[in-house]
Amino acid sequence: MRTVVSRLTDIQARLDALARQHKVVGASLGVMSGDETVVFVHGLANKDTGLPVTEDTIFQIGSNTKVFTASLIMQLVDEGKVDLDAPARRYVPELRLGDMRAADRITVRQLITHTSGIDAADYFEDFGLGDDALEKFVASLATFDFVYPPGDMWSYNNTAFALAGRVIENVTGEPFRKAFHERLLDKLGMKLTTVRIEDMLKRNAAVGHVQPPGATEPVVTPRTILPVATAAAGSLTASTPKEMFTFVRMHVNGGKGPDGKQVLSAASAKAMQQPQAKLPASSLGEAMGLGWIIGNWDGERVLGHGGGTVGQYSFLQVLPDRKFGVVLLTNAPGGGLLWRDLGKWIFEELAGVKMPELPKPLETPPKVDLSKYAGSYRRLHMDTELKVKDGNLVGLVRYTGPLQGIGEPQEFAMSPLDGEIFVTGGGEGVAEFMDFDAGGRPRFVHMGGRVSRRAAVVTAKKKASPARKTRTRSARSKL
Repeated sequence: MRTVVSRLTDIQARLDALARQHKVVGASLGVMSGDETVVFVHGLANKDTGLPVTEDTIFQIGSNTKVFTASLIMQLVDEGKVDLDAPARRYVPELRLGDMRAADRITVRQLITHTSGIDAADYFEDFGLGDDALEKFVASLATFDFVYPPGDMWSYNNTAFALAGRVIENVTGEPFRKAFHERLLDKLGMKLTTVRIEDMLKRNAAVGHVQPPGATEPVVTPRTILPVATAAAGSLTASTPKEMFTFVRMHVNGGKGPDGKQVLSAASAKAMQQPQAKLPASSLGEAMGLGWIIGNWDGERVLGHGGGTVGQYSFLQVLPDRKFGVVLLTNAPGGGLLWRDLGKWIFEELAGVKMPELPKPLETPPKVDLSKYAGSYRRLHMDTELKVKDGNLVGLVRYTGPLQGIGEPQEFAMSPLDGEIFVTGGGEGVAEFMDFDAGGRPRFVHMGGRVSRRAAVVTAKKKASPARKTRTRSARSKL
């Protein structure tokens, strides 16, 4: 493995060139190799003010926060205050959902492994800036339904992690933000990282940028902060690459902080890195750990996560057995493209490991009856309509409810790799159809990390079908 120091000039030049190519206003890149951490920066933290990005600029890390939240849960497990397999309502007795029998079955483990089934994957209602925001958020869930029964599938779920935050509040007796700082950040010496808006005002904080329809360049987003209520899911946390690696080193060093003291037990740090659930076909990884998303690149074990807020995008991937990792924090829509090109290059050049690529449409797709996949698939705030058009399966996504109007309906092509896995958008994504009925029609589709349920299909509890077993096998073999 080549050293980071030996490639300083190459890495900086590549960051600058690719950031300009993808119109990324500002970026902070960190590379960890053993005990060495090197940070590279590019551009502006705020295009309106001209504030430059420095090594101390804090960027919003979005859902990378979920690994922090899972770590707080595991601290409470270490202390004997939380049982992962106990009902979540033992610790959040005020939780009410539309189906209380299902609500009673949700475990704490299911909250932090995205297997709860709650139909609120992207619910971000604002309940103010106070320490009671999460309490009010939980109270607002009383009429929410389930996409599938708890534990039955994997589907990315922000509300589940907000509920994990409420577990932390009720067990510790402290607001989530206070517990986050005192139980993790302070113990790790992470002085710049914060979930407090007042701290961001005191620091060199990046703001998000968006590119409105018709605009040729990104502009500062009108809204810079997401609701306090979903802080445990990642709405507020801001950090730097150097401090994120302080957190990562705790996990790869058996739960020990920089001073050698245990922040998390070695057993819990190890448990968080063990597969808990297989992921459907996607670009995210192969399995879900406790907070961590787990992959395998060229035979190397990989831990990682990503995150997005309003105009800010973060990426983290680690080879724990080598203590090698890359963090990229960005503040513009092109951040994902920058990560695709820059992250791929760094892992190949410095670690000799290739990132997996999404499959491309086959030149000769298998013959499947596309009409069986056509129909309406729904989840909270999003409807997906699939139709057969000119012999091809075509999807149309529309935002609904509070999200209606944030974007135009998006149409995309879907090309089959087999009877379950389809490539979307000509190679931009992957969809997996699941739980086929006796007539060969799928009851669910997984796209963009979320499961949507087919409309007007009864999903009562039933015996697992051979199709469901096939789904699991396909998800494993395609990633």
